[in-house]
Formats: sequence, C-alpha cells, structure tokens
Amino acid sequence: MRYKFILISISLLFGTCHLFAQSEVLTIEKNGGVTVSYSFDTHPRVTFDDRYLRVATDITEVSYPLSEVKRYSITKSEEPFNSQNIVIDEKELSSFTNGSEIGNCDIQYKRTFNDTEWQPLYVPFEIDVTLVNNDFDVAVINNFHQYDDDNDGVFDRTVLEIRKVTGRKTLMANWPYLIRSKASGEKTITIHDAILYPTESYAIDCSSVELHYTFTGTYETISNLRANDYYTLKGGRLEKSYTSSETLPPFRWYMHITPRSEQFKNNPIILQSRAIEIAEISGDATSIDEIHDNKAFLQKEAYRIDGTKISTPNRGLYIMKMRDGSYRKVLLK
Repeated sequence: MRYKFILISISLLFGTCHLFAQSEVLTIEKNGGVTVSYSFDTHPRVTFDDRYLRVATDITEVSYPLSEVKRYSITKSEEPFNSQNIVIDEKELSSFTNGSEIGNCDIQYKRTFNDTEWQPLYVPFEIDVTLVNNDFDVAVINNFHQYDDDNDGVFDRTVLEIRKVTGRKTLMANWPYLIRSKASGEKTITIHDAILYPTESYAIDCSSVELHYTFTGTYETISNLRANDYYTLKGGRLEKSYTSSETLPPFRWYMHITPRSEQFKNNPIILQSRAIEIAEISGDATSIDEIHDNKAFLQKEAYRIDGTKISTPNRGLYIMKMRDGSYRKVLLK
C-alpha cells in the first residue's frame, strides 16, 4: 500500500506563483513493507535524533519514529505537481509543522475514526460546517458545571458542556473543537480554496471559583499524558490516562485542571476524578473574556459567536483573532 503526502508552498523565488515545477520525492520504506512518499518543491533536509527521522523544508516539517523506518531515499521527479494540493494523512505523521500561510489550497485531511463518539479536533485550516455535516457532527467547548450529588458540601463530579455547530458556520484554524463521525472508519475532509495557516499550539481556558481548565491543541504526538494528568477524549468522555504508554496523536487537544490558588490544591475533582462526562446543550455562549473599545481594538479576523466569519464587525460580541495570533471574545461598543 502506498500513501502520498504532498505539502508544497507557492514559490516566490522569481516573484511569481509557480503552480507546476519539478519536485523532489522523499521515499520512506517502513518496517512491514509499507512505503510512504512525500513530494517537495524544495530540497528536503533529513535529520535524526534519538527517536525520530525528521524531514524539513523552510516552511514545513514532518517526522517518523525511527522504530518504524527501514530505509529512505530522495530522488528528483519530472512529474508535474499542483503546488496547491495538500494531503494530510494523519496516520502517517508523528508531528506536523507549517511555518507560513499558504493560500488557495485544496486540502484533504484523512483521519481514522474507531468509533462514533466525540473526539478532539485541532487543525490548521478553517472548515465550513455545511461541507461536512452529512458525515460529521462538530461542537464547541462551552462551559463546565460541578455537582454535589450527596449534598455533603464537596463537589463530586464535573460535566463539560459542549454546543453543536450547525448551519453556515466556520470552524477557525488552530482552535480546539470536538468532532463526531456518523460512521466509523477512515474518513476524508476535503476543503477547496482554503488557507493553510501556520501551526501553533494554542490554548483556551475557563475557570470555576476553585479550578482552572485549560484546553491545549497539539500538532506533536504527546507521550506524557499520565505523568502530567492530562485529560483526553475517549469513549465520549474526558478521561485521564491509565497507562504510561498511552499517547495522543497530532491534530488533537488535551485538557489540564489546576487549582486557582494553593488553598484549592486538594480539590476532589483533581484528586479523584478520572472521567468527566460530556453534555450537549443548545444556544449561544454568553461569557465575555475581555471588553475593548472600538477605536483601541486592532483585529486581524472576526467571527460571530456562532462561528460565522465576517469582514466588518459592528457592535456586539465577537470572537476575534488578534494581531499576535491569539483569539479572544470581544464586546464591541
């Protein structure tokens, strides 16, 4: 079986966009006879550390565990390629890095869904929900609620609220979401005329009086889940890892709970809870992270709370991408 990962930037060497050019092909033969090839429009640099074979150009990097690699080679190819075609097959990647914005892309994101429960989603491109809602449900993280089931004055459990995204909405790049496939198996999300944004490990958070919940996206395989008490989505719940060998693949996010102050460090939610239930709700989020004056605020992108991207925000509550690359909820007056 042969898989091909194509991630080619638009060349600006001569001041023009070249859609067709000679490519260099890196071929990796994996243990077990599977061969994987990558096409680049510039010479790829191959380096090694104690765990990975890493392949990098000026703007992107992919890596493979050394334990899976039998041999590799780099050859030139006269076969023309479309520099805007990007195929991300996540089962072939241990990490993914893109260092600059690439526009006018046709992106194919391939992922295997082992069940039809909620899973984390964190990708470097926007997704029009109407293009995927026949095969997937998607949701945003909304809030946490804590419950004292036995009325002893101590919270016994925490529930994560999520809100399904429907209609003509856009999922932002580099933002933690949830996705649920309507059927298990390998699926492909195809986005035409898209932008591949630079990858960043961005985090969102919310707090109760006692605890702080942080959701962090990753394009690297995370192998220290148990040691760091990270929660990940498994079987439709947020769960801590039970074994030290469990890892989290890229294009996902993990959640971490910390006390807001030293006096709450022994909170039972932190000490005892290994699983957090998920509840679906309807309606819009109402929390406001920050308030800015129209004249003082400088934004790069703006979205309504329902995820719709807009070009000219007016008065109201918006999610905005700041010039430093961060996203914030902003009330414009």
